[in-house]
Amino acid sequence: MTQMIISNATLNATSRASIARLQGELAKAQEELSSGRRADIGRDLGSRSIAVAQLRGRIGESQAILDANSVASARLEATKASLGSLTNLAQSMQQKLLGGGAGIVDAGTLIEEARAAVDQTISIANSTFDGAYLFVGLGVGKALNEFAGGPATAVNSAFQAKFGAIPGDAANAAISPDQIQSFLDTEFSGLFDDANWTPVWSNASDASPEARISETISIENSTTANQQAIRDLLGALTMVAGLGLQSFDARTAQTVVASAATRLGGALAELATLQAETGVKQNMIDEASNELTARQTAFKGRLDEFESVDPVDVSMRISALSAQLQASYQVTSKLAQLSLVNFI
Repeated sequence: MTQMIISNATLNATSRASIARLQGELAKAQEELSSGRRADIGRDLGSRSIAVAQLRGRIGESQAILDANSVASARLEATKASLGSLTNLAQSMQQKLLGGGAGIVDAGTLIEEARAAVDQTISIANSTFDGAYLFVGLGVGKALNEFAGGPATAVNSAFQAKFGAIPGDAANAAISPDQIQSFLDTEFSGLFDDANWTPVWSNASDASPEARISETISIENSTTANQQAIRDLLGALTMVAGLGLQSFDARTAQTVVASAATRLGGALAELATLQAETGVKQNMIDEASNELTARQTAFKGRLDEFESVDPVDVSMRISALSAQLQASYQVTSKLAQLSLVNFI
């Protein structure tokens, strides 16, 4: 006959292991009751936990695009505000030119106002958003150079090459309206074409940074200082500010003012187009974000189906585990009191 001998130490070890297991399960159940979600997805769902990981990945990707869309939308709003400022500036200057700027008596005032407008235009084009220049596109540094540097030198050189005197020289009183118009249409306009614009005026690129606004759609999230609207605006202002308007006779000065007003009209039309395009991009972001939010909500709903727990079931499990744990404590206590001495 075989005798089985179970020592008191073995019973104590088994009881302690049972208590540790019950404590772990109780802690897990309490965590699930608090969070409303499964504490151990891998153990509870097995192979279905792969689907959970995929859903979490899709939710995270959607959120990343939504966050980026908020930044892109704010950047476009800043762009639209700057374009609005340029529009207001152009409208104000056009009104001054059309409201009596033809007379020589007004030349000094017009020149000062146009110079201030040139500086303001460059300042707006060099505005920043989130630490980066807004209109530089993919370029580096400020979008536009200061007028007093390369641009002013280029204008003076072109004028002197055409007429043999620098802007403002008294000799320019002999320049006829036809001569100044020819200069404005050729040499002066050439200062704003592609060959001269980038090295003389602009450091910007033609393209803007792209923003991915959905899983399949990307847009340019700004505009650049290379747009024709900004070229025409600066061209019109420079006609008045940089050609020595006060040195011309009345008819020649009128020709310059009329040409500047016409070019400002073109700039205003182009600025309106840029503002409309910016608004379209903002609407595209809003639509993409709404679609992403709806999709994210659907993903979260499916995730809840996998991860959520029934609080009633969990509460019942906690009660059962607590009762088992209490019973194990009692057994362990009684085992601790057992001693061979008590039976001698």
